[in-house]
Amino acid sequence: MMTVLTLPGLPESASAARELTARCLAGSPAADDAVLCVDELFANAVLHSASGLPGGKVTVIVNTAAPRPASTSSTRARCRPALSRLVASARAW
Repeated sequence: MMTVLTLPGLPESASAARELTARCLAGSPAADDAVLCVDELFANAVLHSASGLPGGKVTVIVNTAAPRPASTSSTRARCRPALSRLVASARAW
């Protein structure tokens, strides 16, 4: 199942993104890690993209039926360290 929520690109909107993620993944052992990942990605979107400009938006998608993406070393090599840890955590689910 896929759940989509578009929020204002404001720091205070991060709580709604966390709540959506926690609700969609309730009972999953990965829920806490997913909430942490969503919080970090939401903050990065607001701080480092046009999403944080006046009128900006951030769309959060939680897909509980998605297949795991293939892992590639080139993808990991291009990621910054924090994002690499986030990707590794997501793949571990």
